[in-house]
Amino acid sequence: MATTAGENYYPPVGFYFKVDLVESAGSPPSSKATIDNSFQEVSGLSVEFESESVAEGGENRFSHRLPKKTKYANLVLKRGLVLKNSQFSKWCNDVLAGNLSKPIVPKDIFVTLMNETGSPSMVWHFVNAWPVKMNSSDLQAMENKIVVETMEFVFQYFEQKAS
Repeated sequence: MATTAGENYYPPVGFYFKVDLVESAGSPPSSKATIDNSFQEVSGLSVEFESESVAEGGENRFSHRLPKKTKYANLVLKRGLVLKNSQFSKWCNDVLAGNLSKPIVPKDIFVTLMNETGSPSMVWHFVNAWPVKMNSSDLQAMENKIVVETMEFVFQYFEQKAS
């Protein structure tokens, strides 16, 4: 949302978001709400540029810092355990089952931060993602907590776009 001179700016809240799994690159996520849109936590929205230090002969005050490559953290999604049909869970289980006779088919994941009217404010598009880890929280008879499933993905890169 653009602001004009004299308007107050309020940063967006981080609790109103949805997650979409998309079959083909570039196709936008559907606006239809499903059980797979609901996650309690998304982490790994970070990128950093690795650098290399190179010393110059005769120069003792500093070393040159040269860029190397971009490094991304894994995308981690957490939600209450889903017992019904879940596209995310089925895909993760299929890939992590270790059946190497079938190729791993990467998919695109969209994380959309929503504004107060339910419209997208910011979209992170994770390109060619595939699961590398999936686990559920511990079961403990002495605690009254929901079972949380965690899914971790690697990807080629992500694009961040403000709407």
